[in-house]
Amino acid sequence: MNRLKLDFSLETAQQRKDFIDSYIVQFTDLTQSEAATIADYLLWGKDEDGVAIGAGCGLETRWTKPKEAESLDAVLENPALSNTQLYSLNDAVVLKKSRDVFSRSEARKEAPEFLKKTFETLWRQIDETELEINFYEERIGKRKNPPRDELLKRFTDEEIESIYKKSQQLNQYKNLKLRHRLRELRTE
Repeated sequence: MNRLKLDFSLETAQQRKDFIDSYIVQFTDLTQSEAATIADYLLWGKDEDGVAIGAGCGLETRWTKPKEAESLDAVLENPALSNTQLYSLNDAVVLKKSRDVFSRSEARKEAPEFLKKTFETLWRQIDETELEINFYEERIGKRKNPPRDELLKRFTDEEIESIYKKSQQLNQYKNLKLRHRLRELRTE
């Protein structure tokens, strides 16, 4: 990072020269890039007519010089270009992280006995929340299909009716909060 604190509010070349004369004495070890920055600072100060000195000399910088378009042949003929940098988009490797599908039945088999009750309670909350969201989204027309049969089989008719009544109380904001809660429960 450049440690120079140049005053760019000074516009004329004379003001910038006077500033640099007093400012530069504090530096004994200027780097090459800092010296170039100071030179550009002085060079692009304006004369009495308001024209930058560098512009009057016909100098170009990366800001004043228009970028020339390069052809594909020019890029390929560039000796700095390595063939290892070229590849076809068709050959691009897409790295996809595969996730294991969570299975409740496997978790029931492998979980220690003291965690099984906790898992069942958590899964019950997930199912109730998902069913409530499904009923709400079906009611507002966001969902075309009714809740899946596998989910409905986990509840009695009375429980389904109770969850359906709860879903009638939902609005857009409560639904959003419920969806966030469902994500948290699934992560847990």
